[in-house]
Amino acid sequence: MSSYDLLLKVVIVGDSNVGKSCLVLQFVDRRFQNLHDPTIGVEFQHKTVSLDSKVLKLQLWDTVGQENFQSIARNYYRESTACIVTFDITSRESFQHVPRWIEEVRSNTGPELISVLVGTKADLAYKRQIAVEEGEALARSLNMKYVEVSAKEELNVAQPFMLICKVVLFNVDKGFYDFGDEVKHRQRCVVKSGKKEKLHESNRFSLKRSEKKRKCSC
Repeated sequence: MSSYDLLLKVVIVGDSNVGKSCLVLQFVDRRFQNLHDPTIGVEFQHKTVSLDSKVLKLQLWDTVGQENFQSIARNYYRESTACIVTFDITSRESFQHVPRWIEEVRSNTGPELISVLVGTKADLAYKRQIAVEEGEALARSLNMKYVEVSAKEELNVAQPFMLICKVVLFNVDKGFYDFGDEVKHRQRCVVKSGKKEKLHESNRFSLKRSEKKRKCSC
């Protein structure tokens, strides 16, 4: 029997040097590494959390930010449950690239993808180029929640991940997920059941088509 109830695939995207790897490292290991080698391709980590009497295992896919490696990263977007799109609050350029990033992921998954916009480096607020209101406005326009974090000061680091878990459990409670054919839903965002994993490797939860309009938009 698996040690978790649900398995979620979460991809973390955004420009290079916005702090994606620092965010993941702080969430998983609760430590900050100021100097970090650039991600080449995709880095994988996982974290298990408990929420509402359920155990959720999060597969965290930290993707490369450089344009010349995007063809590699796209292969890892498929079957994602959720996406965290990051930008640096001290870099307007990284903020302007957010719509491109979310479109990139959504085009390789589906409209059911749970997504959160994260402004990093909140400890450098005195250097900010993006106001909180700007981040919130962009998030609303893209149907996302907005969170500002600081991996260095461990500020709000767990919040975007827990938001994703809450939406997944909401969807499960409302019956929005159903077992689907793996081939048919290969490019759709999915949730895997830990309890069923041993019975059939291809079992996946996918959103029922008839329930899409009722899904929580968090």
